[in-house]
Amino acid sequence: MAWMYGVVLACCGSLFSCIGMNLQRVSQLRNALLHTRQQRPPHKQLLNIIGISLVFVEAIFDMAAYEFSSSTTLAPFSALTMTLNMIVAPFIVGERADIRDIAVTALVFCGTTVAVRFSDHDSPNMKLDVLLHTLLRPTAICVGVLFILWMVALAMIAHRFLPSRALEIQYRQQLMHESYPYVESFDGDVAIEEGAPEPPMHPLMEFISLIPSGRCWRLTSIRSKLWLHRCAMPLLAGSCGSFTALLAKAVNELLFNTVAGDNQFQYVGSWVIVTLLCMAAGLQITLLNMSLRFYESLWVVPLYTSTNILTTSCFTSFILGDLSKFAPLQALGFFIGISLTLIGVSMLMARAAKSPSSAPTDDPVVLQSASLQ
Repeated sequence: MAWMYGVVLACCGSLFSCIGMNLQRVSQLRNALLHTRQQRPPHKQLLNIIGISLVFVEAIFDMAAYEFSSSTTLAPFSALTMTLNMIVAPFIVGERADIRDIAVTALVFCGTTVAVRFSDHDSPNMKLDVLLHTLLRPTAICVGVLFILWMVALAMIAHRFLPSRALEIQYRQQLMHESYPYVESFDGDVAIEEGAPEPPMHPLMEFISLIPSGRCWRLTSIRSKLWLHRCAMPLLAGSCGSFTALLAKAVNELLFNTVAGDNQFQYVGSWVIVTLLCMAAGLQITLLNMSLRFYESLWVVPLYTSTNILTTSCFTSFILGDLSKFAPLQALGFFIGISLTLIGVSMLMARAAKSPSSAPTDDPVVLQSASLQ
């Protein structure tokens, strides 16, 4: 029953993560309403920093949870984040969930709960030599390469269909007009001055831009481009979370053995794993923050979380060999749970884009603009 402690810790982490993601969303929306010259970068927005900090707190809870439960058990249980988001988002961000949103979220939650019930609950103790042997198996290397190719494809889509500055301005205009009907105009606040320099590209997108792309990108319709970018960003952030989960499990095993008296951090390999964990966690949070910059949390959080659940369950199961321990009935139940989750995710991806109505009505920028009319 020790795995239950891991589940409780994962639940606490989900709560912090949900609040953190919604605070990031509020921060991005308020910043989008400001004049171009008044807008602040993400690292200078207080609510954004608090939101990112809460996501880091969730990572600490997850690290502790991995000591009691296997990654296969904890990954599906992250579906609690989606349920909490349905409750938290209307209060923090102001986004309203319709019946379809609730039904799809319930389907994904049921699927992930079934997957948890039939997953492997054992958490074996592994030292550095065992970890390296496990991670360097031919099967693990092949799965890792395929997964990296999947993430590269998502990164290419995320970059090629990244909304331009003009689209960001149109987005802010739509946000103001549809969220606050009593505000008729921006009084030129979002107009681009003649000769104004383009804002610098995000370093992550600048790196991704080095990846060559084919003619197919230019032939895609505008609607398809927006839909692809809308899907690619949360999918990429959730997929990156599987690397974070795998490396967090490895670091947790190293810490456990070190506390037990066998220092694992005297080896270079241990520090390499820790460095990779920090890089993966930073990349995951950056991608999630960029997703919440453009799209509503009722879209981003379920898609990000369900992708994180599926990729972590499958990726770590193949890498760590959890699936080989499944009995036939257990494997069937796990497959049914994952299938239900996939159906829910596909229904979620068919969800029409909604104009964000998320900034609070007492926002000083909005009230100041309204007073000018």
